[in-house]
Amino acid sequence: MTQIRAMADGRDTAQAFNDTGAAAWYEIQRQGLEQFVKKFWDSNKGHLVSTLDSSRSGLDCALPLAALHGGSDDIFPPWSDEILISTYRLLQDMKTRHKVNNEADGKPGRPGWGIGRYPEDIYDGTGTSKGNPWFLCTSSVSEIFYRTVSHFIAEGAFEITNMNLPFFENVFPNAKIGRITKDSMDFNATMVALNEWADGFLNVVKTHAMEGGRLSEQFDGNAPGFQKGAKDLTWSYGSLIEALERRQLARKDLGLE
Repeated sequence: MTQIRAMADGRDTAQAFNDTGAAAWYEIQRQGLEQFVKKFWDSNKGHLVSTLDSSRSGLDCALPLAALHGGSDDIFPPWSDEILISTYRLLQDMKTRHKVNNEADGKPGRPGWGIGRYPEDIYDGTGTSKGNPWFLCTSSVSEIFYRTVSHFIAEGAFEITNMNLPFFENVFPNAKIGRITKDSMDFNATMVALNEWADGFLNVVKTHAMEGGRLSEQFDGNAPGFQKGAKDLTWSYGSLIEALERRQLARKDLGLE
């Protein structure tokens, strides 16, 4: 996904320098990658997989990260059916996988639990036993939802489909298949609920942050969730900052600021 974006950036840069040959080459590569990445949708599993021909489930924090750092309007943006349902499947797995998440109420509209890299992860921060929730994954889930709120508000509507229905049913229990427009009461209710979902995952980051807001790589999957792994991981801070920036925009779009 990030390679697709890189090819698009290369194309646009070449065009800016009037290098039509390079621009055409980059565009050919972009189109080829775009067709290839569509193969990562697994219709049998009902979600995207992070790796082809793997014995793993395919659920992975790499899926929302791909949408955030490589997604476009053309292929798997954060608000696409494929990303929303794949993120939802990852969340449902992580909710019960880590004991520290048992303290989360998990109620519709008020969730929040730690998200690890992938179900089969055994890297525990110092060795190989059992994976833990990661700050960057947990913050990135929030950013997916904030971006989705802003996009749907800008569009003035969103579509509930057979594919994304399980996701929306957890956000808004009254969700039904169909087009929801901004003049509907359900539209605002769903956007507010989705924004609260996003806040819930940021609250997890806040809960497990150390004094002064310091964030390591992971926090223990067992209560009370002490930090583990690399100290002051740059991406932990970067993902939090990006999520907070998108939170501010989403709240503005919702008329909350």
